[in-house]
Amino acid sequence: MACDLAEQLGRPGLAVRQLALSMRERALGMVTESWQALATAAACCPPERRSSLRTSGPGDQVALRWPSEVENEFWCRLGLVGRREELQARSQWVRIEHSVYPKRTCLIEGCADHLTWVFFDRFTWRAPQAGEWLPVNDRVTRGKLGEAGREYFLRRANELFHSVCPLRGSLTRKVWEDLGAYRGLHEAALAALAERDDAHTPRVVQRLAYITAVAWAGQIS
Repeated sequence: MACDLAEQLGRPGLAVRQLALSMRERALGMVTESWQALATAAACCPPERRSSLRTSGPGDQVALRWPSEVENEFWCRLGLVGRREELQARSQWVRIEHSVYPKRTCLIEGCADHLTWVFFDRFTWRAPQAGEWLPVNDRVTRGKLGEAGREYFLRRANELFHSVCPLRGSLTRKVWEDLGAYRGLHEAALAALAERDDAHTPRVVQRLAYITAVAWAGQIS
């Protein structure tokens, strides 16, 4: 829908389209592509509120410029969603950067992303619509999880790891096995989510799937 509206609505449509693309790529675990689309969405905002600096990834220290609350309602709402996505991307980058075992943290963060973007999000689990394209690497909607989905979680983790530590190799099966395969990884991801305190961060409207995942993790921890 966002793609269809882009040409009809001009700059607002392009901003919504890029924001939607960023969220879709995030759900698929494509971290770099998600951030690039997010930066493009911010660049589509009115010129006076637009950053003149390009951002290449979550590790970039330059904050994206989103419309303020004094702008019109459309740009205000777009800014709310954009700031939320940026905050979560940067928070995740900080957790990985400060981790003693960044590869292990990336695998846990990848599973946490799966829970908050896929498992608890009913829109991800809906049946494909007529003519809808499914990426070849989309093992989520193809149902290949559990032990058979090891490559899926390692891919998500490597996307995160390479976005923060591009010159430090890749995750291997050993990291997966050290965590106890999927069951151990799932438990570690739930423990990590249970420690989050940003489900109701002031001035940030979190997605319902994220709030649900954090609340569920807190109940069973």
